[in-house]
Amino acid sequence: MYHQRLPYLIHAIAHNSDEQAFEELFRIYYPALISYTSSMLKDSHVAEELCGDVLFNLWQNRKTLPTIKNVSHYLYISAKHAVISYTRSRGYKELQKILLSAM
Repeated sequence: MYHQRLPYLIHAIAHNSDEQAFEELFRIYYPALISYTSSMLKDSHVAEELCGDVLFNLWQNRKTLPTIKNVSHYLYISAKHAVISYTRSRGYKELQKILLSAM
């Protein structure tokens, strides 16, 4: 269902800065991104913060949305990179543990 609305949402966000469209996109992806990052981090609070940051960055760079071929893929890769950056700041052993658990 939401896959049919995705092109509309992307257009509305990128060209009209439509906050309601962004909220809908947020509701679609946020829970799944949290589940994905929580599985790597084992810390739901940090996962929520990182996913919020990923989606906030998407809003900040909304004018580039039409150039993204697969928004879902883009968000999951961005979330993975956020986890890696977070764990790097925590130390190499933590990063190694998370990368091994993601395989």
